[in-house]
Amino acid sequence: MPYELELEMIRDDGTTCWTITRGEAVRAADGAVVKLRGTVHDIDARKRMEQMQRSREAELREAQRIARIGSWSGRLTPVLSLGLRAYA
Repeated sequence: MPYELELEMIRDDGTTCWTITRGEAVRAADGAVVKLRGTVHDIDARKRMEQMQRSREAELREAQRIARIGSWSGRLTPVLSLGLRAYA
């Protein structure tokens, strides 16, 4: 059965990094797992950017709370469209 995991790993130098690991178990005739086969990709930069975005959004919410303001987003569509002409 295939698997996909996002894992925080420890490098040889002791630093950590985020990876995405995809693979599958190779089984013997009796069904026992004999090895794992797959790939490991470094996604550390992506995870750091996601964390930075979460931090910025939290800072914005706090600033808006303190200032007693908010924000909104959406799509405005016209309800009524009028053709106006200037008459002289």
